[in-house]
Amino acid sequence: MSFGQHSDGIDANSSALRILYEGCKQTYGTNLTGDSFTQTNPPTVRTPGTISDRLSAHPPNGILSGSVAFTRPDEGNGFIGGPTSVDPASGKVRPLGLYLNSANDFDYANKPAQASNKGVYINGSLGVSLYETYVLDGVNAGDPLDWQIGDWIYAIRNGYITNLDDADNCLEAALGYDVTTMGLVRIVPDSHHPDLVFENPV
Repeated sequence: MSFGQHSDGIDANSSALRILYEGCKQTYGTNLTGDSFTQTNPPTVRTPGTISDRLSAHPPNGILSGSVAFTRPDEGNGFIGGPTSVDPASGKVRPLGLYLNSANDFDYANKPAQASNKGVYINGSLGVSLYETYVLDGVNAGDPLDWQIGDWIYAIRNGYITNLDDADNCLEAALGYDVTTMGLVRIVPDSHHPDLVFENPV
């Protein structure tokens, strides 16, 4: 039996997020940046051997369900979007939570982001099927990530979640400021639990 709101993986449905215990669905002041609909996936580091196994072979453009929602002061007050390499002097790009739906969703599906230009992000107790599976960059690039119960979760430069907080991988560290902890791993994926389950916020 599966509890909570659940859908298939990122390549089979419009949501890669399973809500186990809902915290906050945030819609106020969530105007989407223009690149929320056009970014490639992964958007920043696309080196072969580092791309997450949890992405489909041909992911759609735009922010994805289960990816990280960031503050985007480079586009204005109240804007959110995917990751960017904006100069920290123009404002801080910080993680807020995980997107409930992809920006472009799927054909024949309701497309609330396109209709309203709003992006809903959520926190709480969540299961997510979109996460990093490899070290993104640096001397250990391409090494498999070792997810463990109790790991802290951070936003990686590609806008997904990782358990690495170094400057080669974590977006905030790469931009030169303090790293925000997004949650704590409670269940790691295995044959019984395909999702990474974590508590957010902690």
